Amino acid sequence: MATDAVTGSAETTSTLTDVVDSRGIPFLAAAAAFFVGSGILTRSGQPGASTPVPWVASHAVWVVATALVAFGTVRLVRGVPALRTGTAGYVASGLFGLGVLHALQWTSWAYVDVFAYQQGSHELLSPPVLHPFGTAHMLAFAILVGSGVATLGWALARTDHAGRVLPWLGVAVGALTVLAGTVALLTFADVRTPASLAAIVLQAASFAWLGLVGVALARDRMVASPEDAV
Repeated sequence: MATDAVTGSAETTSTLTDVVDSRGIPFLAAAAAFFVGSGILTRSGQPGASTPVPWVASHAVWVVATALVAFGTVRLVRGVPALRTGTAGYVASGLFGLGVLHALQWTSWAYVDVFAYQQGSHELLSPPVLHPFGTAHMLAFAILVGSGVATLGWALARTDHAGRVLPWLGVAVGALTVLAGTVALLTFADVRTPASLAAIVLQAASFAWLGLVGVALARDRMVASPEDAV
């Protein structure tokens, strides 16, 4: 009985280690960070620049979320040989990498927005410059993230690590996110118009999908060969 207890404890420890070391953890952390950032954003005033800390912090947390996705995608491509047989995995890595850069620019815009408010020029600059520029950042971010999600879904469809339905769901969600962001940009849609609101909702859906990918990969507990391990 003592031997069974020790064996059971070792198996539990091994399982927990597999989950913690899973390639799904960055995707789970990214989804959590994105929704934490969105929660912080709800604490902003009107206009957002009137409350500098949540306004800038929310955008900064989205940078972290996107960086986690980029890291997770690179790690996944390196660790799964099937993802290295085509270009989809590499393209997804590049798109999320661009997403990190764009999220940094979006955070810089939030800083400029706060600075304009503190200088008393926000009311003058917001309608013609700051507000549309911020909206354009959001839409461009939606296009990059949606493209990355669609491409990552396409890449995962070549493997058996995320099931059969989840990868194609990512392709659909990502494509719709790109479509909404593109339509909103090309029609000069304001942030409260249907196209822009659709892009916002679909961004959230994209990160929710990434969280589901994290769960699928964690449950799969993939075992990489020594030369493929990160």
